[in-house]
Amino acid sequence: MSSQCWRVTMGIDISQLGKDAQAQVMANMAVQEVKKRSKYGNRKVVRDGIKFDSEREAERFGELKALRAMGKIRNLRLQANFTLVEGYTTINGERIKPMVYRADFTYERATEPDCNGAVYWLLEAEDVKGMKTKDYLLKKKLMQDKFGITIREV
Repeated sequence: MSSQCWRVTMGIDISQLGKDAQAQVMANMAVQEVKKRSKYGNRKVVRDGIKFDSEREAERFGELKALRAMGKIRNLRLQANFTLVEGYTTINGERIKPMVYRADFTYERATEPDCNGAVYWLLEAEDVKGMKTKDYLLKKKLMQDKFGITIREV
């Protein structure tokens, strides 16, 4: 950062600078502003020492912790990965990466007792969604096809 930019950040009026310096400062400020915004407008937040991608995701974690304390769910995990398509190398030697879905939360949910009184635990995957991208919709279908898991969207 040039000394002029440094002085501006220290409280000097931008109008006191030359046109080139003003343009440079404005460009730097615009780049910093773009870096601050996330793609979908969410803000990262830290709760219980864990960094979440959004306020809503952090709130849902609190809800799931309460359900776990009540015994309604168990084995709560954050950011669990599921490999949907294995990676491979083409005939030409090109390495193709695996396709992986990362669930915001996974846990086991108890079913209602059956006619014999037995309770089963089913694996569930949850995603806190604001925007359903094409990539996400494809991965959702592959999760159902490969693992038999329907992603629950909250």
